[in-house]
Amino acid sequence: MAKEKWTCKKVRQYNAISISYCGAWYLLRGLEPIAYTAGVYGWNEDIYYVGNNTLIATGYRPHGTKHVPYDILESYEEQARTIYNSKLSYEVKIVNIGALRAEFLEKVA
Repeated sequence: MAKEKWTCKKVRQYNAISISYCGAWYLLRGLEPIAYTAGVYGWNEDIYYVGNNTLIATGYRPHGTKHVPYDILESYEEQARTIYNSKLSYEVKIVNIGALRAEFLEKVA
């Protein structure tokens, strides 16, 4: 599915969580970005819809309205990395990471 180009203004209409580039690589496993933003310097961010009017904006210049403290993000990212590198089947890994992501969103959204 092709990603749609959005404006920063459109991103801010949602409850948008801002995460730096590759800050949630494992935590976003199983999701596909629905959109991106770009500006005069090129690509800014990818936008992931995670439900309940909430987005995760991750990139070089994310335009989220909420910023996640580094220690919280790193803790959840490490847990997701452990799940992803386990010997579980891919489908079970994605389900477990999805549950972890839901817990993460409850804490930060």
